[in-house]
Amino acid sequence: MPLSIDWTQMANVDLLGIGDPSVAAELVQLAQFELDLAFLPVTSEDQGTVRREPAPGVAWRRGIRRDVAWRYLQTETSYEDPSRYRACDYAIMYRPPTESEYLAAAAANGRKVDFVVVRVVASSAFAQHMSHEIAARALQLGDPWTQLLRAVSEG
Repeated sequence: MPLSIDWTQMANVDLLGIGDPSVAAELVQLAQFELDLAFLPVTSEDQGTVRREPAPGVAWRRGIRRDVAWRYLQTETSYEDPSRYRACDYAIMYRPPTESEYLAAAAANGRKVDFVVVRVVASSAFAQHMSHEIAARALQLGDPWTQLLRAVSEG
């Protein structure tokens, strides 16, 4: 069952700025189905915490489905995708709803909001938020995310 996700105005602007409607649609779907129900999520190369304070904090999820990430980990070869804009080139920043956001959604249409996406950030801008340990683990993967992290770390 999909999560009920609200998007801030800035997150909607971020989606429009991606340039490819299919990538934006994939990120919306990823937010509905791939965010970890436990907030704040366990940190891995595909998700983690941007900040814990002030409470409740902000988490992030890379724009990649869990089954695809698992396949990357299982292959020895490097994955190359020639397309220019892909969901895996973005990170979804999200948090639980505030009380007023929760109540507004309930009053408007009876929804229970699970999370609010606050930003959709390009990987190049997001790489600065990754811890050294997570960046080191991500560099072992053979996908475009890895190539981007290598470029950022070498630059």
